[in-house]
Amino acid sequence: MRSTNLFLKKSFAILLLSIQVFNICGYRLFFSLKEGYADKQMIASINNYNYNEDELLQIKIALNAPYIQNNNNCERYDGSVEYKGVQYNYVKR
Repeated sequence: MRSTNLFLKKSFAILLLSIQVFNICGYRLFFSLKEGYADKQMIASINNYNYNEDELLQIKIALNAPYIQNNNNCERYDGSVEYKGVQYNYVKR
């Protein structure tokens, strides 16, 4: 009877410990995988031009480059910028 009780206590402790380890590591792994998958989907939809141009934001950034000419044409560009804690991804430049 005593060995059965000790086995149940050890099993319960192992169960609680495995739940704690999953809470610490499992969720980080799960969300990083989901974030990577969402990024790949977003890049694929941008490359296939599956977006509404009316929903794009236009951001003007001052650039000190004296030999660049004015050009109103936009080209596809990869990259991102962070402003006030929000990350914006480039679609065109």
